[in-house]
Amino acid sequence: LELLARQGFGFIIIFDADSATNINVGLAQYKLAKQLEKFKVPVYISSGWDISLGKGMDDYIQKNGIDQFKREVMGKIVDLSSWEK
Repeated sequence: LELLARQGFGFIIIFDADSATNINVGLAQYKLAKQLEKFKVPVYISSGWDISLGKGMDDYIQKNGIDQFKREVMGKIVDLSSWEK
């Protein structure tokens, strides 16, 4: 990831559905985001989704389709500063 960040790539961090309720998942997202932020690249984060729709993004897409994933998960990502609030 450092190589990509040094080249100026931005990042969208999407962990599992429980990222909003599992402190360990939320902390891992936060730590990764703060490391990427050091490279002065855009960092966006998903706050998760209802776990009944699928635990991971692969489960979500398989169960609900890519269009719903883009609309309901990708459509709700926020930048790091907004997520920290």
